[in-house]
Amino acid sequence: MIAMGGRDVLQKVRGHLSRVTEAVRGVNTWSKLGALTIAYVSGLYTVVFSLTRGYGPGEALGVAFQNVLPLALVSVMTWLLTTRWTVRRSLAIQAVTHTAGPIAFGLLWYLGIQIVRGLNAAVLTDGLEPRAFVLIVIAWQIVQGAFAYAAVVAAGYWRTEREHRRASESLSADVDRQATLVNRLLIRERGIIRTIGFEEIQLIRRAGDYSEIVTRTGQHLSNRSLAEMEAALPEDAFVRVHRSCIVNLNAVSGAEPAGNGRLTVFLSNGEMIETSRSGRTALLARAA
Repeated sequence: MIAMGGRDVLQKVRGHLSRVTEAVRGVNTWSKLGALTIAYVSGLYTVVFSLTRGYGPGEALGVAFQNVLPLALVSVMTWLLTTRWTVRRSLAIQAVTHTAGPIAFGLLWYLGIQIVRGLNAAVLTDGLEPRAFVLIVIAWQIVQGAFAYAAVVAAGYWRTEREHRRASESLSADVDRQATLVNRLLIRERGIIRTIGFEEIQLIRRAGDYSEIVTRTGQHLSNRSLAEMEAALPEDAFVRVHRSCIVNLNAVSGAEPAGNGRLTVFLSNGEMIETSRSGRTALLARAA
């Protein structure tokens, strides 16, 4: 029974650890970086207060928390303001924002420290105890705030620029991929899907209920009808010169009268195609 209970507890612990791991994986990189930065700064404050003021570990950590919590809150506010508003404004507005920003950052940080320090157990009975604003302390807080503000803003601009670059690259890749698909003919030949570039096609002729695609390197038999082929081809590059034949204008090397209102069309692969009367009209309409 004890062994069974131990295994149950172990399974529950593993389940909790698995959920925690999944939650951590779901947090984005910037949130992780922010949490690590807060932990690092908290550690620095704890060490500094321990060495300079003789605080014990617990007391030093408490004082560090009083400084770091407001810093974290103001940093998050600055991050959101930068990434969601400032970067989208004009250069003039950005300049004004970044001139006033460091001062506001430092003052809000200082105000937050005073509020956190005043929130102790006695606040429930005595109310919030206001503290005097010391000018030299405020000035030093603004100096520290300026460096923290610069770091947060720089990270915000870098992240925004990287996202824009990735979005642009993704859009460019999509456009290239679509362009590649648009410039190719998708056919099924003997159960196999193939793509043929439009520039490779010389002509397409009817082969019973199917279509024969003649390229520079060979022939392909598609189960599409010639009418379906005509609908799938770009009108500016292909013309139906006969009820049984479509030619690629880029493959036409020349044409000459064949009598009775028809033309003989010469293709770059050496083939000769005789047009119908309507095909002759359609071909001549494309001539400059």
